Amino acid sequence: MNSLEQNNQLQSYFDMLPDQIVLLDEAGNVTMMNAAAASGMGIDRAAATGKPLDAARLAGLYGEPMARLPQMLATVMAGGPVGKFETASPSPDGPVFAVSIQRAANECCFNGALLTVHDMTKRAKTRNELLKRNAELTDIVAVNRTIMDINSAIHSGTTLDDMFEIIFGQLKRIIPYDRIGLSLLDEKLEFVTVAKVKSDNPIALNKGYRIHFSGTSLPELLNPAASWSDAHSLMVGGKHRIIYDLKEYVEAKKRQSHYNTTLLKEGIRSSLTVPLYVEGKATAIIFFSSRTPGVYTPEYLGRHYDACMMSLAAVQDNLAVALEKALTITRLEETNRRLKELLTMKDDFLSIASHDLRSPLTAIIGFGKMMVDKTPVNELQRRGLEIMVNSAGHLLTLVDDILALAKANAASMEVNLAPAAIGDILGDSVSAMAFNAHNKEIVLNHVPLKPSPELALDRSKIFQVFNNLISNAIKFSPVGGTIHLRESVADGSYRFEVEDSGPGISEDDRKKLFTKFVQVGADEAAKAKGTGLGLAICKMIVNGHGGDIGVDSELGKGAIFSFTLPLKGKGNAGN
Repeated sequence: MNSLEQNNQLQSYFDMLPDQIVLLDEAGNVTMMNAAAASGMGIDRAAATGKPLDAARLAGLYGEPMARLPQMLATVMAGGPVGKFETASPSPDGPVFAVSIQRAANECCFNGALLTVHDMTKRAKTRNELLKRNAELTDIVAVNRTIMDINSAIHSGTTLDDMFEIIFGQLKRIIPYDRIGLSLLDEKLEFVTVAKVKSDNPIALNKGYRIHFSGTSLPELLNPAASWSDAHSLMVGGKHRIIYDLKEYVEAKKRQSHYNTTLLKEGIRSSLTVPLYVEGKATAIIFFSSRTPGVYTPEYLGRHYDACMMSLAAVQDNLAVALEKALTITRLEETNRRLKELLTMKDDFLSIASHDLRSPLTAIIGFGKMMVDKTPVNELQRRGLEIMVNSAGHLLTLVDDILALAKANAASMEVNLAPAAIGDILGDSVSAMAFNAHNKEIVLNHVPLKPSPELALDRSKIFQVFNNLISNAIKFSPVGGTIHLRESVADGSYRFEVEDSGPGISEDDRKKLFTKFVQVGADEAAKAKGTGLGLAICKMIVNGHGGDIGVDSELGKGAIFSFTLPLKGKGNAGN
């Protein structure tokens, strides 16, 4: 193949890629660009060839960092590191791009640099959303940690005094206050008696002080239907009452009393009052107070306000437990829901990250195989390219495993069924695995089943099962071995077997073989090439199709992995 033919083939390959790709010679002139780059940059390829890119114009399209391209090109061509940066279109809410420029050389086709522009708008938006959600959840995590610490205090404290001392310090992490008081209610819900009080400042109302709640203030606090707000206070019946500024509240509501007057002398200006319940009965009240007006408002607490309010229910439960001297664990339903959301976000992130890794890996594998097959190279270079292709293929398998596991953990592994000849899928898998088998001089012995049954399948997922089982057989078979692939139809089921000539599997190892992250056997080198996820994912896929998967093996006698799929049943109507 001459240089022109190679250039044409390379151009065709680049044109299939979604990323914008431009090849530049050592002087920075365009030697080739794919269709995506020509469209994105608004450039006529023929007119641009042999000329440098207009960095100023690209900066107007992709953002100011693109103006650095000439300098980065010079650095790369001088042997410097790969240049990478992110940039955003100057237009409002415009796309975001990941740009890289690296040295690229091929002794027949080109010698210069490879410029890649990858549209990462979706990924950037997802990342920003994750950062935003992370900031929102930071307070929730702090609340959960504090609640767990308080639980520990309740279980480890020997007296109410011990627990109250610990609680006074712990709750400050989520609720601002200078003073905290705990008062007990009488049976008739008419009086409260101060049981515990602690403050950073001198205290005027000490333990034993008795307060008579006149009028409707206490019944309203304990009544879930009595919720209201005005300029001076907020009442969420049954949960809490907030006084924004005690001085203004007393004057406006005409609530002068010895209790309020004494609090004002202590310097208290705002308060948060929370009832405590034991077995559904109001038993006590906890008072949080601050010397600063308006502390318990969204304006003062900002984004911490919701976290502060959310913690009150847990505070009520915990202190009720402390009052009863019982050792219990608070049920953190809100915590569990939030943690599930975090796990979902983590799985979504893994899915996005894994998806974004596939494109460059596929390009590496395709370009590498093309160079092995089509480019004149010496034996050392060929071996290096084969290692590159194998390593990229292995990494692509790991990415697929992580993506499949993330979907399975999120209960979102969908099985999209469509009629397909399963023999065609197996044939594609055998072709895909032929390269790996050739490298170990292994013979894949397969006589196709004719006619091949047509089943309702998720083609990509069954292809993944075939690939995983055949790849494992190649991995554990010795150099020069033979692997037998068998197909059969019997008892209303399609059956596939792959028999390797490996070391075999013990009975104990067979019991845990299809469990996540489990790798068995004594071959540490083979283990290092996997994640222990492949067979677990195969089991999920086969079971999702209504089939079964298993293994038959003895130490020293190889292994036979097999799976069956119903010809009729889950989406299959037979042949």
